[in-house]
Amino acid sequence: MPLSDGARLLLMDHLIMGIQNTSERYRKLAELESNNASLYESCADAYELFMQHRAMNGLAKENSGRFIDLEELNKLEKQILKNAFISIKEVQELIKVRFQQAYFN
Repeated sequence: MPLSDGARLLLMDHLIMGIQNTSERYRKLAELESNNASLYESCADAYELFMQHRAMNGLAKENSGRFIDLEELNKLEKQILKNAFISIKEVQELIKVRFQQAYFN
């Protein structure tokens, strides 16, 4: 998952290894990098949203809950999901810039 991998990578860049929870990783990053604090808080919220949706969907459908059926979502849920994906895109861009990944594509 891009959010968990991104949190792990960004926190490792600060040489911090002891935090096991993705949301906590983003909250720690928000403390460490005040200039990106709102992005990291948004990523923590997005991760929690995805995990909650996955659990609820999995229980309701008796499966892993990994796939989202957009037809089942109402307009508000779709907008919330869209905002969560914006956070993912922004953190991916930050990683590209920070680690100069644009040169390898």
